[in-house]
Parts: sequence; structure tokens; C-alpha cells
Amino acid sequence: MSTIFPEQTIDRSVMRWEDYTYTLTPFEQHQGLWWKREDHFAPLGYGGPNGSKLRQLLFLTGQYVAKGGNAGLITGASVLSPQLSMSALVSKHYGLTPTLILGATKPETAIKHENVYIAAAAGAEFIYTPVGYNPALQRAVKQYSESERYKDHYRLCYGITTPEDATDDDIRAFHEVGAYQVKNLPPHITTLGMTAGSCNSCVSVLYGIAKYRPADLERIILFGIGPTRLNFIEERLRRIENATGIAILDLFRRKYHHHRDLEAEHQTGGEILIEHYDLHHTKFSGYQDKMPFELRDKSISFHPTYEGKALTYMDRNRGMFDWYHEPDGKAAFWIVGSQPNREIVERAL
Repeated sequence: MSTIFPEQTIDRSVMRWEDYTYTLTPFEQHQGLWWKREDHFAPLGYGGPNGSKLRQLLFLTGQYVAKGGNAGLITGASVLSPQLSMSALVSKHYGLTPTLILGATKPETAIKHENVYIAAAAGAEFIYTPVGYNPALQRAVKQYSESERYKDHYRLCYGITTPEDATDDDIRAFHEVGAYQVKNLPPHITTLGMTAGSCNSCVSVLYGIAKYRPADLERIILFGIGPTRLNFIEERLRRIENATGIAILDLFRRKYHHHRDLEAEHQTGGEILIEHYDLHHTKFSGYQDKMPFELRDKSISFHPTYEGKALTYMDRNRGMFDWYHEPDGKAAFWIVGSQPNREIVERAL
């Protein structure tokens, strides 16, 4: 099975995507390792927009619509970001108008990028600003969202996350939908790896581990593929702790291989070890870089911006990751999502 959805359609009259928010995506075993297939959260079929970020975006957009919002969605991101294509497609699914703000690019250049092309096919309106530096881009998004034309639109924050004024319980509810996916982690798993980009998915998984307490889990390995977000993870878990009363932070102890200062700052004596390898800080790869990767048997092709980097890093540092190179059936890797394919989207539209 390549998707958990019974139909492959963007039409809400046929299928409401949010109805499958709490359907568990599978764990599959390939080459001795278990893989969490969040790329199977794919309402247009496997290869269409998919994954943890899509589920989180459905949650946020669904809240806006449930409160009576119907004007549209406005957001901004890099031309390489799946936030663009997902925002346009989720908007179309809900009957909203998507407005996407791009920086330091031109229409004829931007459209060559897969995520911009998909967003355009889904009917997105584009606004171009001269500066591509993300803080400046997000300031532009905020300014436009406060203007008369866009003031009733839902402003989607960068990284597909909650707004700045979110309460502790808002943050808990947002991460709850991803935390639930921990429920079918095989109970014998001792080691779990995953990428850390915006780290919203990481926070959800860590919350799920604290909530559902997988029986044998001993360590989690995070691969930072963008600017360091370790403080964000800690702050989010603290706020979820405030909302739930679940002891989360003390469950984990830390080994931050490239940030010993943060390791000391965040250290506790918890029973589950979190390791963090910073691929971005060490210049192994920049966020914008792509590292295509697929399993030897071709059974899984990974996102070149996310999982592809982590798996390439482990291949080039074989002596550091015995759980990956010599799997014993007790290790798993969490696939957050896969790269969308424009042909699959075009067929759906």
C-alpha cells in the first residue's frame, strides 16, 4: 500500500483529507531496518504532496476554516520549500485562495522549481519581494497579511507551525496529531533516527514517545539539516509539558555532538538518550543542497533535502552508525516525507 487514503482526490466532496489525520502510517522493514512511512500520508497518491508537514498544515488550515475563515491563505518560503506546494494544494482542497510570497527571484526563474510549479498549477497567486533572506521574507508576509486585502487570510508561519501568540494548549494540540503516529512504533525498537529541519516533526515524535512510552526505546538520533533548532525543541517540549502535565524533558538525556554548550544547558538524567549530529553547522551540507538517495533494492527513494542528507552522512561515516550499517531488526528511521512529483499533481488537478 502506497497511501493510507482510500481515494486519491483533491475534491472535498469525494474525500475530506482531515478525516485521516489520525490514521496510522505504517512501519515497514527494508534491508534489516524499520522505516516509518509518513510519505504514505499522501491524499493524491504516492508521490504527491505528503508527510508529517502536510498533516500539520491540514490541522492549522482546518482550524482557520472551522472558525469561519474563508478568505484565503498567505505565506512565504524559499522556492525549494514544500511549504509552497502544500499550501497551494491544501488551500485548493478547502476552496481557499493561496497567496505565496517569494523573495530574490523572478517569475520566469521561480517557475522552474518543482514546488513553485506545483503551486502555480493549483492556482496560487504570487507576490515577489526583492530580499530572499528568510527573516526579511517573513516580515514581508506579516506586512501583507495585515493589509486591507489580506487581513482576513490565514497567515501560515514559516516552517508550517503555530502563530507567535499560540497558547501552550494550542501548541499541544498542534503536536498531538504527529505524536499519535508513535503509537505503532514496533515495541522491540531500541534506536530511532530522523532528520531535524524546522523540528516541528521532531517535537511531535518526542512528545509521542513521552506520551506512549515505547517499551524498549533507548535512544533517538537527530540529524540537523538546517540551522540549529535545539533550543526550539526544548522550548516546545516545555510548553507541551505545561499544557499536559506529562513529564517530557526529564525523560531524555542529551549528547549533542557539535554543540556541547547546549548539551550542558539542556542536560538531564533521563532514561532515553537524544543524540544530535549537526550537518548544517559542520558544513557537511547546506539546507539548500540536495543529496538524492535510495535503498540498494530501489524500494524507497528519499527526499534529497531531508532524509537523503542524513542517510548520505551515515554512509560516509560508517564507523559511527553500526545500528544503520549492521541492523539487528531493532532500529528504525522515521521518514518525515518524500519529494512531490509534478506529474502526479497535474493528474489530480
